Amino acid sequence: MKIVDPQGQLVRSSAKELLNVKELATVIVKGKAQRDDKGNLTVIAQGIFVRN
Repeated sequence: MKIVDPQGQLVRSSAKELLNVKELATVIVKGKAQRDDKGNLTVIAQGIFVRN
């Protein structure tokens, strides 16, 4: 997972630290998904819910 700020700059904290995500937690992301020419998936998240 890669997290960027509103300016598109990479946030250096890990998702574990930033969102308090524990291993094997369920993460629900609301947003828009896009695939690039190589098939990579990017989700522009508008909301994130973490169930620990």
